[in-house]
Amino acid sequence: MNIDNQYKRAVLYFLFCCGESATSAAIKINSVHGEHTISVRTAQKWFKKFKVGQSSIYDEPRSGRPVNFDNDVLKNLVESEPQLTVDQIAERMGSSHGTVFRHLKEIGKVSKLRKWVPHELSEANCRQRINICTSFLSRFQREPFLDRLVTDDEKWIIYHNVRRKRQWTDKDKQLISTAVVYLSYL
Repeated sequence: MNIDNQYKRAVLYFLFCCGESATSAAIKINSVHGEHTISVRTAQKWFKKFKVGQSSIYDEPRSGRPVNFDNDVLKNLVESEPQLTVDQIAERMGSSHGTVFRHLKEIGKVSKLRKWVPHELSEANCRQRINICTSFLSRFQREPFLDRLVTDDEKWIIYHNVRRKRQWTDKDKQLISTAVVYLSYL
């Protein structure tokens, strides 16, 4: 269950006033709202504040420059040029790498490479892999070539990605994979 921090702090303050320890308070909150709702270390930090008389459960204002970032501008930029890297986007928007990356996740964009082998294999990919493995196994049973295999600078699998370009796209959008995989035999 996802509960907000102010609620957690209010419950911690209540348990502090009841005389509970930070560890037992964290255990009780986690038993009600699910594991990993609050860590013992966080409870200890807030109990330490409560002991010195700070009873506010709200975040204190922080110093530093506030971030003025427009997600609409970011979304338009990414949709017009999906091959941009995070650093290029950050440079164009006058922001940091981390801020751009965080906001890309907020608007639901993920980086995908069009030319790589897909994580989800199709039936044809599975059959092709089974056929290749079966042919290697039958070849090995006829002649044990793996005993005399020497690999130095040779590569068994070469990924031939002519123009591999990273794209920022929506999480659920599938890109067409056009990866070409060559197997070189000895």
